[in-house]
Amino acid sequence: MREVAESVDVGAPDSNVAPNGDPPPYPAVAAAVDGAAASDAPRNIEREGHAYYDGDDGSRWTVTEAIDASGFGRFQLMMLLFTGLAWMGDAMEMMLLSFLGPSVRCEWGISPKQEARLTSVVFLGMLFGAPTWGIVADARGRRVAFFATTTITFFAGLVSAVSPSFGFLLFARTLVGFGLGGVPTAFALFMEFLPAGNRGKWLVAIEVFWTLGSVVEAGFAWAILPTHSWRVLLLASTAPLALLLCVMWIIPESPYYLAAKGDAAGAAETLRRVSRANGLDGSLPRGMLKTPAAVTSAFRVSRSIEHDAVSESALPDESARGRLPRRSSRGWRIKKRLSKTKSSLLKPFGTVAATLNDENRTLTLMLWFVFFAVAFLYYGVVLLTTEIHLDASSNGEASPGSLEGGGVRGGDDSLRCTGHGSPDLPRRAFLDIFVSAVAELPGLAFCALALDALGRRRTLGSCLLIAAVCVLVLTGHREIAAVTEASALAAARCFAMAAFTALYVYAPETQTTATRATALGVGNAFARVGGMLTPLFAVEMVGNGNLEGVAACFAALAAVTAAVAFFLPVETAGRDLDADAADDTNAGDVELVETATDSSSPRVT
Repeated sequence: MREVAESVDVGAPDSNVAPNGDPPPYPAVAAAVDGAAASDAPRNIEREGHAYYDGDDGSRWTVTEAIDASGFGRFQLMMLLFTGLAWMGDAMEMMLLSFLGPSVRCEWGISPKQEARLTSVVFLGMLFGAPTWGIVADARGRRVAFFATTTITFFAGLVSAVSPSFGFLLFARTLVGFGLGGVPTAFALFMEFLPAGNRGKWLVAIEVFWTLGSVVEAGFAWAILPTHSWRVLLLASTAPLALLLCVMWIIPESPYYLAAKGDAAGAAETLRRVSRANGLDGSLPRGMLKTPAAVTSAFRVSRSIEHDAVSESALPDESARGRLPRRSSRGWRIKKRLSKTKSSLLKPFGTVAATLNDENRTLTLMLWFVFFAVAFLYYGVVLLTTEIHLDASSNGEASPGSLEGGGVRGGDDSLRCTGHGSPDLPRRAFLDIFVSAVAELPGLAFCALALDALGRRRTLGSCLLIAAVCVLVLTGHREIAAVTEASALAAARCFAMAAFTALYVYAPETQTTATRATALGVGNAFARVGGMLTPLFAVEMVGNGNLEGVAACFAALAAVTAAVAFFLPVETAGRDLDADAADDTNAGDVELVETATDSSSPRVT
């Protein structure tokens, strides 16, 4: 009470906001501002009767509470469709790698080692794109990053289809990877519009679009490659992104991001739009919008970096001798400009530093390892499925346990090709690849049921253990039947996808709004490192006839990662986004009061 009273400027009784950004004082203190004695102040002062309380009765609400009040409805379904198109496009571009490499071998006669490079450059682009777009999403907004990544991926995909040489194709696919690295920003955007009660199930729903993209791409390959060039397949694979760009203007900015950056009016308008779209009257909870306090901790890191950089040039050397700086001097202006440039370059890394503070370091490092291992396993199984059939088609003769004659029993570098530069795969090979993609759906169903029932960590660990057992079956490929081998691959892909889904739900839930996209982007970068290394095992080693060693490696890694998942330090099932931030009612409020322009607009406090 005393601190609030001391902070009020008695000479400015019409002020609506305390000078230090604190919530309005109690009625007795407000009466003292008007010159009345605190002892004579009535206990129940109507807020409309005092300018200090104009539009504010002291009640505070969060973005989470407003979204929960609006519930799940047409707006969330719209966001699911839009962000799902991005997820579908991502899956099609990744599934495309299984067919693009063999097709390029047919057209340009590249070696299996060069074929593996084609996959690796996509992951190289994603390695740099994922953290870059995550930082952009936290600094400039989810919507900006979402639009930029979609545009880059779409046009780079078109350019890939007209590549005149293998080197140019590598460059174009690197750009595709850089754009794909930002697709997780769509996931973060969708997450921040979901009510807390059923967030896990609907985040799994967006992964259905990934599986749908994989199935559609397998169907496209089945329909196109036997009669047309791989270039037609590349053009067809950009269809979801083309559709998304046509409707991108409808997608709003995340209210969590707007509130965290201080745009209370913008956040409130978006929340009203959500309410109206879901069939409600567009009203918001009573009181003023409160920015989660812990969200500002990352902003403070960024601001402290900027402040330190600017302070270095605030006063030239003359100030040390008691003279005012000569601001008109050329040297001082150059130094100030360099300091601002330095602060601009360092500021985005404040959010990365926030994920590695003392409180989050253990969790962050464990998640980075899990991202790497799960991606290595998932993409390994996807590439392994195709490579088995490619080697089978090239050997030509049936052998025990083969899928179409041959298999990965010590195959060679040869590949049967069509006259239009596509791999000559038998119909059974396309069918098995198609079924393998469809096999992800049961894994998603299991994940949707288990995420809230078992929790995020147990679901992730269980899926990895089951995937490890399925991959381990492949170590006996010389003795098992073809149907057993195909079933093991399908089951491994099923639960690897379920593990990936559980990880994508869990990882951003552990972060606040200020660091969510950055943390997901950096984690995704480690996943891309795993994807870059996968072809060395799933393409080169398998091509050299060492499927047993590859399967044993995948199984061991999956088992170790499952153990790490079970011991992750935080369980997020049923927890509100920014839940930790909501527990603190004071920190960070002052720095975010920067956009309210009138007393009728919600204010960040």
